[in-house]
Amino acid sequence: MAQILLHGTLQAKIYEVDNLKAGSVGNVLTKSVHNIEETNGIGKGITKLYATVDLEKARVGRTRIIEKEHTNPKGNESFHIYCAHMASNIIFTVKDDNPIGATLIGSAYVPVEEILDGKEIGRWIHVKLQYFHVPKDLSWGQCIGNAHVPDNFVPKIPLAGGHTYQPHRCWEDVFYAINNARHLIYILGWFVHTEITLVRNSTRPKPGGDNVTLGELLKNKAREGVRVLMLLWDDSVNAIRRAKDFIYIENQYFLGSSYDWSADGIKPEAIEGVPESASVQAILDWQKRTMDMMYKDVVEALRVKGIVENPRNYLHSSALVIDREVKKQGEYEPTERPDPDTDYIRAQEARRFMIYVHAKMMIEKRSMDGARDSEVAMGAYQPCHLGLLHDSFHHPESEECIKKVNQIADKYWDLYSSESLEHDLPGHLIRYPIGVSSEGVVTELPLSTSHCMTFFVYFHCVLG
Repeated sequence: MAQILLHGTLQAKIYEVDNLKAGSVGNVLTKSVHNIEETNGIGKGITKLYATVDLEKARVGRTRIIEKEHTNPKGNESFHIYCAHMASNIIFTVKDDNPIGATLIGSAYVPVEEILDGKEIGRWIHVKLQYFHVPKDLSWGQCIGNAHVPDNFVPKIPLAGGHTYQPHRCWEDVFYAINNARHLIYILGWFVHTEITLVRNSTRPKPGGDNVTLGELLKNKAREGVRVLMLLWDDSVNAIRRAKDFIYIENQYFLGSSYDWSADGIKPEAIEGVPESASVQAILDWQKRTMDMMYKDVVEALRVKGIVENPRNYLHSSALVIDREVKKQGEYEPTERPDPDTDYIRAQEARRFMIYVHAKMMIEKRSMDGARDSEVAMGAYQPCHLGLLHDSFHHPESEECIKKVNQIADKYWDLYSSESLEHDLPGHLIRYPIGVSSEGVVTELPLSTSHCMTFFVYFHCVLG
C-alpha cells in the first residue's frame, strides 16, 4: 500500500484489550483489521502490558504499563498527536514489558486512507481515531497568515449590559489602523510583504478593503497626503543628513558610510565573537574600509576649503574599555587559572577587558542563558568616559573639543597599552588602535606606540 502524507493532528484513544488469555495470545485483538501476530510468553510471572501507536516506523504514542491484568487490561488513554509523517498504516501494538526489552503480544493495523476524511472511526480493537488535516484544524495556524478569525471560531460569551464578546481580528485591526490614519503611518519590520491582503473574509467586507493589498493601501494613503514611513534605518540616514554641527554614533559595529561633516564614532575595543574567526576578521576588514573611505572624504573636503588639518580633528574614532586597574591587596583570586597561552589568561594578566557595546529592547534565550550576554552589565554617564569635565565639552562640534578629546584618548591609549600600570586607568575612552595619514589612509599604529596591529592581549588583526 502506498504511503500517504499525514500532516495534521491525530486524535487516538486506546480503551482496552479483550480476551487476553494467560499462557497464549488466544483471542488478542480478536476483531482487529488484520495481521494478528502471535507469540508466547503470557502467564510467566506478573504481566506488565502496554500498548504503542506507530506511524510506520515512527513511535508517536505509548500507554502506561498495566500490571496484573491477565485477560482484560484497560488503558483508557488518549493521545493528541501532531504528525507530519509518510505512512500507509497506523499500527497499534501490545507488548509485555521485560527487564530487558519487551515481548510482542500482537499488532493491529488501520489503513491511513480510512481516516483522511476527518470522520471519527472506531474499531473492535477498542480504539477510536480521528484525523484533522492542517488546513481544516482550527487549532493549527500558519503564523500570522491565520490572524483573521472565522465568525464561529469561539462560542458566544455574554458580557455585562447585554453585550457579547467579539474576538479581535488582527488583520482587520491593522487594516482599520492604516485606512483610518490621517497624518502618519509608521511600519517597523525587517521584512514587509506588500502583496498580502488584510481583509480576507468575503462575508465581512470592509469599505476600501476588498482585494486591496497592503502595498496598494499604503500608496492610496500616501496619495491622500498621509506620511508613510517604513524602514527604521531610513530615519537614521535622514537624521545624519540633517546634522549641522556634530554627530555622535555609538554602536556594536561601524559599517556604513558618512560624508564631509564632523563626526565621532564609538566602537567596542573588540567586536563580538572569536577575534581570529573568519566572520570577525571580515567585519573588521569592512570596518577598516568604511573608516578609510570616511577619512579620505574628510581630507578631500578640507582640501576644497584650502584647510591643512589633521583629519582626526574632524572624524574621531575611539573605543570603550573597562578600567585597567592595578592589582589591589586582598582582591579576589580565581581558584582555577585559565589555560596558558590563551587570550583569557593574557587578559587576566594584563588586566585589560573590553566593554561590549550592544543593546536590544527584548529579552531572549541568550540574555537569560547565564553564560553568554549579560543584562545591564554596566551603566555609564557620558562624562565618565573621560573621567573629567571640561568647558569645551558643551560644544562637541568645536575644534577645541575634538582636539581635547583626542589628546585625552591618546593619553589613555598609551596607559592602556603599556606593559605596566602604576595607577588605575582614569577613564574609559581610548583611541581606537589605528593611525590616519595626511591623505586619510587608515593604517596600523607605529610599533613604538602600541602592540602594532593586534587587539592588545588578542593576537589578531585590528584591520581585518
